[in-house]
Amino acid sequence: LQIKYGRAYGFNEIQSIEWIYLFPMKDGQFKPMLDYKGRAFLLKRAGYDWRPIVHSGVRAEFVFYKDGVELQDATGKPLTISWTIERATKAGLVARARGSSKEADGTYDKYPERMLFAKVIHDFGAMYAQEVNGAGMIDRFYGPSLDQIVEATEPMQMPKEKEIVNADTGK
Repeated sequence: LQIKYGRAYGFNEIQSIEWIYLFPMKDGQFKPMLDYKGRAFLLKRAGYDWRPIVHSGVRAEFVFYKDGVELQDATGKPLTISWTIERATKAGLVARARGSSKEADGTYDKYPERMLFAKVIHDFGAMYAQEVNGAGMIDRFYGPSLDQIVEATEPMQMPKEKEIVNADTGK
């Protein structure tokens, strides 16, 4: 399924496996989630680019370009998008990444620069380049937490051999 979704975006097999995640739903279906690296690839391929103004574990702010031309906001200033660790904390993203164990290190603790960049790329794509990212693909970091994945998959059990044998009879 990852490769199938990836082909729709023009990814090769390796890119598909690395950039698309499949979240199992209780109904047996899967919800595709796109990693920020896949989003960045799609944006670059469409002619978008960005340069850091600030990129640290506390703040990520980038200015954006299209086909080499600096994009502008409504006031004519360079189009910038930023995320801070404070904003991510207020939004509940840092706690969510830690899961149920609040002492555990989550992705925002281990890789804050990468996580803030991922939020910048997601927001730019969602607000200014919707034509690139496509519809039905949610961002991996907006996806479920590890606790939610465990909760969704715990009830799933392999059917017993007897259930498989009688599956077509309906008994």
